[in-house]
Amino acid sequence: MDEELIPTIPTQSDDEDFQLVSRNKRRKTAPDSPEPAKKEPTHHCQFPVILTGLPPDLRNPIEIRRYLEECHPSAQVIGIKTSRKGLTIIAAQNPASQKTLLGQWKPIRGRTPTPRLPKEKKDKAEETEGVIVGLHPEVTEEDLAAELSGNTNGFTLCSFRRFFRKGTKTPTWKAAVRFRTPEELDRAVTKGVFIGYQHHRVEKLRSTPSPIQCHNCQRFGHYAGNCQHQKTCLRCAGHHALADCTTPRDQPRCANCRRSHIASFKGCSKYQRAIDESTKKNQPPKTPRAPPAPTRPQTTSNDSSFCSPQILDDLQRKHEEAITKMEERHQLQLEALKLQHQVTMERVEEANSQLFHQMREETITQLHKLKGQLTHFLGDVLTCLIPEKGDNPPSDYRKATVIKEKAWKHLGLSIEIPAIKEGLQQKTTAQKTTSR
Repeated sequence: MDEELIPTIPTQSDDEDFQLVSRNKRRKTAPDSPEPAKKEPTHHCQFPVILTGLPPDLRNPIEIRRYLEECHPSAQVIGIKTSRKGLTIIAAQNPASQKTLLGQWKPIRGRTPTPRLPKEKKDKAEETEGVIVGLHPEVTEEDLAAELSGNTNGFTLCSFRRFFRKGTKTPTWKAAVRFRTPEELDRAVTKGVFIGYQHHRVEKLRSTPSPIQCHNCQRFGHYAGNCQHQKTCLRCAGHHALADCTTPRDQPRCANCRRSHIASFKGCSKYQRAIDESTKKNQPPKTPRAPPAPTRPQTTSNDSSFCSPQILDDLQRKHEEAITKMEERHQLQLEALKLQHQVTMERVEEANSQLFHQMREETITQLHKLKGQLTHFLGDVLTCLIPEKGDNPPSDYRKATVIKEKAWKHLGLSIEIPAIKEGLQQKTTAQKTTSR
């Protein structure tokens, strides 16, 4: 063979494109023979796949090839490279093989590898990735591609990935999509997209720069190698290492703002201030604008009369008259309100007095009625207690007399019973006769 293809991948970045470099071997040729046509020395791989999570002891290329053929026998691979960080980069020959390699892999030695695409770094002018806001979590990539390529939208979906809640596998209502050209992204951001007759807003995907934070003192702006401060705990802000911290995880304290969170929390006020400062440093300096020339006031012949004392006196007089009229109007309104309140109170008192007298008369009538009924009732009771004529024991008359006196004393009831009068008369006559 005239040339040999060797897969080479730069070691500075694990996510750079996979390259195939051709190396020509020297061959003795005749001096008069024509030189062969030169071929391209470098071949660019357009379909790389990064495989993470392989066992650390799996380094034999023959075992990796057998494992790849066992998991995806239909995939066409042109090169494999293992980086220093333990990432295995596979170069596929076509998009179909790349999609196959991005599928599910079988477990090996207690681990299940995870495939992904490399991170692409593009200039701002070539950004084609946006975020669809409000997208239902159950919308699949195929359905979204069909909706975006319809007559209503007219976009081409190149890639699609979901956002998940932190620490869970629950998808959110946002998804990152990559369009074909930056013009399509600008049009989607301006007009939005229609998915299932519903309009969704599209935003550009922005990456927030992370500030430099020291792992020794937890402050921002320098690295631990250049730190001259005392060691500070990430969790409790104490002067010890994180491994020696005895503070519970649910009781953290920030070393920068002294609030209840760890020092690397992205919602910290000091963290946000550090991001703003780093953003300002990266921005180009603004050219100072020349101050505008002072304009001279234009004076006219009527300016002297505008500030004359006579005009000021007239304005002051009008202002005082307006205030006087306003106070008089307010006083009249206040007096009218007082009069209305007084009339209302008199009506209320009159109505209450009438109601009180009516209720008093009704109560007295009911009491008289009840008193009469109770008098008749007690009279009937006493009549039943007094025996018939001829049998007049003094004890029965005495009981009836006591009941009558108690009724008059406590209830004010006067009970008149003829039997009692006759009994008392007979008793009095008998006493007189005995005394004689």
